[in-house]
Formats: sequence, C-alpha cells, structure tokens
Amino acid sequence: EDFENNGFSKLDYCFSDEVDEIKKKLSSKVRLNEARENYDISLEQKSQFADIIIKKLNPFLFNLEKYYNSRPVLVDLNVWKNHSFKKDLNKNDKDLIAESFHNDGYLCNYLKIHINFEDVDLNKGPMNIIKKGFNKKFRNDVNYLGRSSYDKDKIENKKYLYRNTGKKGDALMFDPTAVFHCATIPNKNFTRTMMEIILYIPRKKIEHVNQILNFNKKYKSLTKPHSIKQVFAYLQQYKSLKLRKN
Repeated sequence: EDFENNGFSKLDYCFSDEVDEIKKKLSSKVRLNEARENYDISLEQKSQFADIIIKKLNPFLFNLEKYYNSRPVLVDLNVWKNHSFKKDLNKNDKDLIAESFHNDGYLCNYLKIHINFEDVDLNKGPMNIIKKGFNKKFRNDVNYLGRSSYDKDKIENKKYLYRNTGKKGDALMFDPTAVFHCATIPNKNFTRTMMEIILYIPRKKIEHVNQILNFNKKYKSLTKPHSIKQVFAYLQQYKSLKLRKN
C-alpha cells in the first residue's frame, strides 16, 4: 500500500550481514568526479553479490509477482560512495551525484532498491523523495521546470518530502519513473556509501531471479525504448501477460 500510494516503501528486511559479506569482497574504486567514487565491480562479481542478496530477498520478489503479474528479476547492481562538496544553488551547475530532483526516463517496468552500507543520518546526504501523490503540488511549490530549473530553497520541511535515513542494511524500494528523487550532498567530513539494485519486470515468466549475466547488457533497451512504436508494442505484450495471469 505504501508503494502504491507513495511510490516507495521500506522493506521489512535487514541486509546488515549481507553488507558485511559484500564489503569484504569490494576492492578498487573509480573516482568519477570530486563528489563520487564507484566501486569497480565486474559483471561476474555483480552476479555473485546478487545471489547473496537474493537469498533473503527472494520471498519478497515472489510476493511482488502478485502485484505486477510478473516476478521482477535483478539485472544490475552497483555500489558507490558520495563525498561532500560545495555547490552554488544559484547556479545551474551540472549534477555530480544526481543532487537535483528528477525522474528517471524509463518505463514503469524498471524499479530500484537502495541498501545502506552504513548508518545514514542527515549529515551523510540521504536520498530525498517526493511522495508520488504530491508530484503536482511539488512542481507548483518550487516552480519546477526541470532538474536544472526550480527553487531549491523552497523544498525544506514540506510534509510530502521523505528523507531516506536509516541503519546499515536498511533497504528501500522505489519507482524512479514515478517519484521525484535526488541525492543530497553530505556535510563536511561525511560520506555515504550505498548499493543500488536494478529490477526489471519481464514480459514473460523467468525462473531464475538473478539475471545480471543474461540481461545486464540489454535491460535498458527493454525499459527505455527509443520509439513510440516500441512503447506501444511493449504495452500490448504486458496487457497480454495480465490477461494470461487472470
């Protein structure tokens, strides 16, 4: 119900032990810019880490199948660290850590799960989300014209603003196509490390939930088609899937 109404929901699972296990296997990082480091993870490692998460997450994915008429599968997994940096909110500088409110330009067969790799409070720059039912009010309140054009100082303390703080191992699932969301900049001397899992909702039943090796190279074409014709073709296929389920 939370996910349906708000576009996001905390999961009733703690992945603290899984985080510790994965941390031991992480090695080198790639510095993308002054504010972000990505862990360098091979496709095979991503698949191994997915198996670790799936051991606990699999029952939830089976339940989620009832909601979507198709069981979501894992197609990508990334771990990164955000650092503190200075940004002039009055300038339309390019985002370094996706710190401006936006929606992901994908179809709604694309979901994300974020898992905290450490305890996260407001100092560490948690992700902020606008509850789905308040999208229009949010746009009006901040005069939202795009991720580089809105009144950033007017969003504080709004009742529809959710800050994803929590403990190490906490997980949050959200629909990035339906909710406005953004990272926030960690305070000085603070960082935030987290894992992002990408779920794809397939158009037919797939037995194995871990599809990183099979779908990683092509999931974007299945969730972000580049023609209206393809969008309607996918729509018809999902309608057929629903009819078969019913």
